[in-house]
Amino acid sequence: MTHGLLNPEKLLFVRKHLEADEARGLSNLLLGAGDADLRATNISILLPLLHEARERADKTFWIKLFLPWITIQQSVRAHHNRILDEFVRIGEFGADSQELLIHLVNIYRSLVADLIDPYMTLVVACFQFIEGEFTDIKNANVGAAERRKAEYLARRIVKIDPERRLLSGYEPIVRNAVTHSGSAGIVYRSNSVLFRNIKRGMPATVEAIEWSRDTLVNKIVRLYECITSIDAAVNVFGVDCGESLLKDEDAKSEFIQRALTAERRAELRLPFEELMKRIREDEDLPPEKQIERLSQILLYNYEKKKMPVVGIGVNYSRRAVLVDIPDAQRDFGNDETLRDGVMECGHYAVLAKSVFGTDFDHYVIRMVSESAQHRLTTVLPGKLLGEYIEERAGLYDLLHEADVHLDGNKVVITVDFDKLEEKERGSLDRVFPRKERPYGTSA
Repeated sequence: MTHGLLNPEKLLFVRKHLEADEARGLSNLLLGAGDADLRATNISILLPLLHEARERADKTFWIKLFLPWITIQQSVRAHHNRILDEFVRIGEFGADSQELLIHLVNIYRSLVADLIDPYMTLVVACFQFIEGEFTDIKNANVGAAERRKAEYLARRIVKIDPERRLLSGYEPIVRNAVTHSGSAGIVYRSNSVLFRNIKRGMPATVEAIEWSRDTLVNKIVRLYECITSIDAAVNVFGVDCGESLLKDEDAKSEFIQRALTAERRAELRLPFEELMKRIREDEDLPPEKQIERLSQILLYNYEKKKMPVVGIGVNYSRRAVLVDIPDAQRDFGNDETLRDGVMECGHYAVLAKSVFGTDFDHYVIRMVSESAQHRLTTVLPGKLLGEYIEERAGLYDLLHEADVHLDGNKVVITVDFDKLEEKERGSLDRVFPRKERPYGTSA
């Protein structure tokens, strides 16, 4: 019966059916090793929650909540893999040995220290989203301590599942004992472990709980099943709703950046790059026809991304591609507005480079006023744009190395990369690629 409840076809909310390879891949996740009954219960809680949150505001849910959480999920993958290795090592210890107890306690420690908090973040964020309390994934992740997250979820999950099985492996006293054990936090007995949560002071106060060997194993299974269930629910949900996600260009872009590896993104770019290369190297196509065809492709991609364009041209003597875009009558006397304008030009140049490739050395983006005056002109080297496309450089590099003119006058924009590095060290915001520079050199 449990296997029937974990049939991926029966877990669909949006799609009517799955392709054979999709069903096979999801079945491997849903029916993998673990407590299948508990997994079925957990998924019956998680999937409706994910869909209810998505239905509140589809695009916002994808861009602000779900896809940023995927980045969190990927950031702890190395910890996840290491814990799996520790599960494999259980067979190295005698079934009744103290060494096994110690190993099991360390697995529990790793689960609560490295995985359960970021995984609870997704569930917390969904409840916040439904209740109108969600701001962003960073606040959902670090805005509350792990124990407060567990208490927050317990109050809500009890309405759905009175037994609160999703977090039935989590015990705050044990969590605190194993992560702040000191000299007396853990006491190993012959067939059990005494856990003490010690609140230091004069005198110290102690909360204690004792788990038998079997209880410890059961709690580890339940705790890891929570993580496994979230992974499985996320995969089912993503496959079920993937088409609606990819229909929106902003959400699609966010998916590519957050859910895919750099290697996978390179694979996705390859067919387009090869097509552009074939057009550029087509000896039967006159040069002017090549430029016309490439310009049409570029215009189509600009339109698809809602990036307005006035015109596209080339300057063979300067080996430059020229893209004119409308000037929105912004106040470029403001430093931040000017910076944002140059970055916007950078986006145009990157897309032009992806189409025109190595045939041109410079990409010139000109903001044109209604009176046909070139207000802001940004020139970027093709080599740097290529590094950006290959994720070996970032927008800050484009900003730093851009040749910028405003109303005919040269403007120098520099980035202090040392300060940027310091800022990033103390920030929880997403870090984007950029060129490697020795620390202590801004240029």
